[in-house]
Amino acid sequence: MRKIAILAGVVAMALTTNAALAAAKVKTQPLTPTLAARMNGKVVAETRHGPANFAARTPGRSMMGFGGKGVADEAGNRLVERDKIADPSRALSAELTRMLIEKSGARLSPTKAFAIGDTPADLAVSGPGAQYVFDVATTEWGFEVQNKQRYGAFYKATVRLVEVSSQRVVMTAACDWKPFGLRTFSDAEIKADGSEGVKSHLSVATEACLTQFKRELFGAE
Repeated sequence: MRKIAILAGVVAMALTTNAALAAAKVKTQPLTPTLAARMNGKVVAETRHGPANFAARTPGRSMMGFGGKGVADEAGNRLVERDKIADPSRALSAELTRMLIEKSGARLSPTKAFAIGDTPADLAVSGPGAQYVFDVATTEWGFEVQNKQRYGAFYKATVRLVEVSSQRVVMTAACDWKPFGLRTFSDAEIKADGSEGVKSHLSVATEACLTQFKRELFGAE
């Protein structure tokens, strides 16, 4: 049993490491003056996604390796529904879309583009009548053990601007947030207070990612 637990821990660590490396590999492409000029007067559609799985990573589920992911997602999704935990991507998308329109002189489509998939080609066809599709998506979120049975939330998101005619990503950035320095919470607290600890962490994550995206994409201080 001890060997199985060690192997599961190694698998879980590898998955976490790979996810971090994947986020690090996203090469930031800001809104350049040339791109802004090209977008001026064009129509931009803001995307909407279905809910991303929320991972409730307890020690037991993490030890299950690959099989534990589905269990963690199922438990986390129930928690999101029960405690009305808001996905930060909505707030991020609203503010970043506003800035994109302001900086580029483009026009915002009155109709949201409901993403049918995750590839640039999928996004390009999701906004009929638009020349650009602006996508802000949660890629991973949930909570995991920090120390001694206490938990912290985590949050990852990507921003992509897709040019419809070429189906190319012409602006992009990624945020990978961890709760460094924040008060952690226990399983009992999650059950007793309506996930207020989770919500508090995600609120900080939203502001941190928003600040990062504004700086990297638009040069905001």
